[in-house]
Amino acid sequence: MRKILFCLLVTSIVSTSYAQVDLVKELSKQAVIIDSLTKVILRKDDSLTILNSNIRENKKLVLAEKEKCEQTLHKVNEITRKQVSESIVNNYNGKPFDDLIISNTKQSVMQVQTSVDDNSEIKKLLVDLEKYYNAKELLHKKIDISQINDAKNILSRINRESVLLDKLKEGIDNYQILNDGLKEMIGKIISLDEREPVVGLSIEIQKIKHTKILGEISFFTFNYDFNFKDYPYLATVFLDILKSKQSNPDEDISYLLKKLN
Repeated sequence: MRKILFCLLVTSIVSTSYAQVDLVKELSKQAVIIDSLTKVILRKDDSLTILNSNIRENKKLVLAEKEKCEQTLHKVNEITRKQVSESIVNNYNGKPFDDLIISNTKQSVMQVQTSVDDNSEIKKLLVDLEKYYNAKELLHKKIDISQINDAKNILSRINRESVLLDKLKEGIDNYQILNDGLKEMIGKIISLDEREPVVGLSIEIQKIKHTKILGEISFFTFNYDFNFKDYPYLATVFLDILKSKQSNPDEDISYLLKKLN
């Protein structure tokens, strides 16, 4: 019995020893694997460090290049602005105000203003041209007394030798007079329509009324020295009267009063 127990004990010890040896071998293998992984990780860390360093260097290069480009662009813009400014000076300097009015528009003048020094004489010239065009636009619209009065004050402060400027000042001064005169003419024709309707009457009678209408129109034209080109908006109303009365002497033109102030 003792021999059997001893054999079992020896067998158990031997088995345990072999198991421990196997465990040691397995742990050794795991250690090798862990060591390899650690080296890989360290190599990756080194690679990341190098990559980050390269990124930082590239970023510095990019920023430096960007700064160079911005400096170059600034120099180019300065040179271009100077050239444009010189070109504007050459185009405007010393030329008669009337010639500049004819050869330019409000839009073209406004575009070049930003390229000229604010305190230069050319800038003042461009501003005066813009004021001229702004006032000229009022004659293309229904009269606004407040705007007309403002335009009078603005134009009075432009001291330039110019036939067109003097003509515009006169046109602005007379705009309300012409507007009221046209209203008065329309009122007279409306009264004539109320007194002398000719619908259904003979052609001769219609011609007589038509002659009376033309008389009122002629009186306004010559009495007020009305020029179509000088007053574009009033000219459209004037032409509407002629069109309305040409085919029918009794045509109602009272609606035109709404187009006048």
